[in-house]
Amino acid sequence: MVQAGDAEALSALAPYAPSFLWLLRDFALRLTTAEGEDITAEEYLERALAPTPGLGPREGRNRIRTAIAEAFPTRDCFALVRPQTLNPTP
Repeated sequence: MVQAGDAEALSALAPYAPSFLWLLRDFALRLTTAEGEDITAEEYLERALAPTPGLGPREGRNRIRTAIAEAFPTRDCFALVRPQTLNPTP
């Protein structure tokens, strides 16, 4: 039986988990590093799941990031740009 907060059991279930797909809708950011190098959507996801240093609210966010990374060994990400509206001609 898996219970909340049981990281060991969560890791044991990982081989049976479905793939994790993060779909970024209306994505307006450029996929680049802080140094300006282009990255893929998959690299963006992996960076988003990396723990960040700090205490307080960041600890909770890091637990969520770690849980997603451990529970879903197969992950992918797609960034969809915001659709453009066409102005009808009168």
